[in-house]
Amino acid sequence: MTDDLVKRLRRTYRKEYAPTRSMCGDNSNKPFPFPILATEVPVNPDGHEAADRIEALQAEIERLRETLKQIEASTYPRPLGKSWRMDLSSSKHDRCIHDEWMYDTCEGCLDDFIRKALQETER
Repeated sequence: MTDDLVKRLRRTYRKEYAPTRSMCGDNSNKPFPFPILATEVPVNPDGHEAADRIEALQAEIERLRETLKQIEASTYPRPLGKSWRMDLSSSKHDRCIHDEWMYDTCEGCLDDFIRKALQETER
């Protein structure tokens, strides 16, 4: 539905055919069969701008859906605060920058992730 709307908004001109007369009678109400004499009439001067805005909003909605999927699956980034192992390899005993275990949900990391996603929206 939205794709059709965007296509219609991007259409800037429509063809209008001039009425003609025929030797066989009055055909003034019928369009001229050749598009050579057609004139292009502007349809909507703001159509491209509206279509661009709709496409930008669709992309933003898709980005925010992906962000929500990350939150639901708990795959959002958790910055490392304290490493459990000396070689800094990953461990479930690592702690985030808010001093929460990596295997527990950290409200601070979640808030930071959401705040960053919303700041990208405001740009």
